[in-house]
Formats: sequence, structure tokens, C-alpha cells
Amino acid sequence: MTIGVGLLVWLISCVGASSIASSKGRSGFLWFILGVLVGPLAFIVVFLPSMSRVSEERAIQNGESGDYKKCPFCAEAVRKEAIKCKHCGSELPAPVLEYIKLKKEKPLEETLAYKAGLAWARMMK
Repeated sequence: MTIGVGLLVWLISCVGASSIASSKGRSGFLWFILGVLVGPLAFIVVFLPSMSRVSEERAIQNGESGDYKKCPFCAEAVRKEAIKCKHCGSELPAPVLEYIKLKKEKPLEETLAYKAGLAWARMMK
């Protein structure tokens, strides 16, 4: 009888984790499988906020966190790449410095292909 009750609790935690995850926009099927593997622990873990939500809240508090920054006009969290706030519709300052850092290319002399070609040319002399 106790094994049947244990299996029933296990199944209820699987279905509960799956339905709660689905209501939060997460994959219900994957949370059901996780519930099968770890049982009631998945039911507890599904209530934790997603990392994206935590980053948004930290961005509101600190000005920037993870992939989010604080809108200077309405103080809501928006993605760093955003050029327009989804909350207030204001134009956001473009992240020019970050874009330049990401797109900065190495000089030709510093590339591995150039160095390999130069070494090859020296060997062939």
C-alpha cells in the first residue's frame, strides 16, 4: 500500500511540475521527464524564477545585468541590443562602444592565416 501511495505522489509531482512549467512558458514535457527522474524535487524547483527573470530584476536594481539594461526613461528592464524600449516606446541610446568592440577586426599581420602563410613562404625559399 505504501508503494502505491509513493508512486501516486511521484506521479502527481510529475504532472504538477509539468502543468506549472507550461503555465510559465517552459516546456511541460521536459519538466514531466524531469519529474519522473527526480520526483517531488522537480515540483519544488519549477517554482524558482527563470535566470532571464532574475537578470531583468537585477537590471532594474543595478542598471545592468546579464542580457538586460535599465531603460533611462521608464526604468524598466530591456535587452541590451534594444534600440527602442518595449515598455514606453522611447528611443534608447545605441550601444556604440560595445558594437565597435565586438566588430573590431585584427590587423592582417596578427591573423593566424597570415602568420602561417609567412612561415610557409619562408620554408619554401
